[in-house]
Amino acid sequence: MKISVFIPILLYSDALIRMTEQSIKHARENTSMPFELILLENKTEVFKGDADTYIHTNHYNHYSRNANICINAAYDADFVVGLATDAFMPEHWLEHLFECFVVHDDCGVSTLNSSEDCIPCCDQIREDIGACVYMESRKFIDAVGDWDEEYHNSHEDYDLFVRGYMKGFKVYKNMKVLAEHIGGQTWKHQKEHDARCLKNKARFNEKFEGCDIPLFDMLR
Repeated sequence: MKISVFIPILLYSDALIRMTEQSIKHARENTSMPFELILLENKTEVFKGDADTYIHTNHYNHYSRNANICINAAYDADFVVGLATDAFMPEHWLEHLFECFVVHDDCGVSTLNSSEDCIPCCDQIREDIGACVYMESRKFIDAVGDWDEEYHNSHEDYDLFVRGYMKGFKVYKNMKVLAEHIGGQTWKHQKEHDARCLKNKARFNEKFEGCDIPLFDMLR
């Protein structure tokens, strides 16, 4: 079994460099499961030496485009994990992501309890969504397809989840551990972000209008 973990990196400041260093460190040290680390860096080349597979672009890409580039690079992986630069993984984080697939046959995407949700940990795997880290199975990737690149740094994960549900998959969150997530550290510095979020939300609602999946009603 091969697992590929990708981290798209867009750096604006020394603070983001330090945060990304810690994200990589926690990912490497807090699991005993082997994985390929794919780092995609837009514009800068700070982390070239930290990757098993390194991808560089000379221009800025929004998240969904970066995700598609990384997932295509992980073509031979059985599971692909997306990890945010502002997220710090707890002990046995990869094992807990994988556990969701062992427990639930219909799992297409797994995630972890996150500090931004402010929900206490418990001995439970439940149907729920998350954003700072997610594991997709190859079966899910092949069935659902690429991330929708019309979204610009918000709602692209919601879109993916709803399309997964339409194909018969579910998203499960392992509540046994807590991932620390300092949300929005990359995008909050962009003045246009709030306006883009509204545009993305409108696209999401229009795209799935009439959808009878309960998840859509929760996210719209």
